[in-house]
Amino acid sequence: MAISLRREYDLPPPKNWTSSWGEGQESLKKTDIWIEQINQQFKSIIKVTRSDVVNRIIKDYSEKLSVKDLKSIKSDNFDDVKFARWIIEELKRKRKNGEGTSYDKVVMSVRPSLDIREPRKQKTKTSGINDLSTHGEPREPITKNKKVLSG
Repeated sequence: MAISLRREYDLPPPKNWTSSWGEGQESLKKTDIWIEQINQQFKSIIKVTRSDVVNRIIKDYSEKLSVKDLKSIKSDNFDDVKFARWIIEELKRKRKNGEGTSYDKVVMSVRPSLDIREPRKQKTKTSGINDLSTHGEPREPITKNKKVLSG
């Protein structure tokens, strides 16, 4: 029995193999193109693995995923059947623990985590009628027909 000294990443992936970090064959082909580009650029003096390439990309990526990233991940991975099963299990768990709940309450409890939106920008306070003007002096109250409007 011969022992292979070839490392796992030197072997071509199995025909229907999908990696834990990619979209299967499409991602593998893309990383192979990048590896070939690196080999050509550095005349094969520098050898990198798929893991090296992916780790480099991850290292350079932002600490937090963008809203676009999250939406894309949800779009690619959300499964209605798994969601329905999760709701059923959540209902069973809550009822077992004596918590009165309904289908609607369980769905509404998880809805905010499934609704991916851009973070809102905080509003700046607007100045009131009697706030200081830009020159540091009190503003004149708004008058109509020489009467002061009370607010």
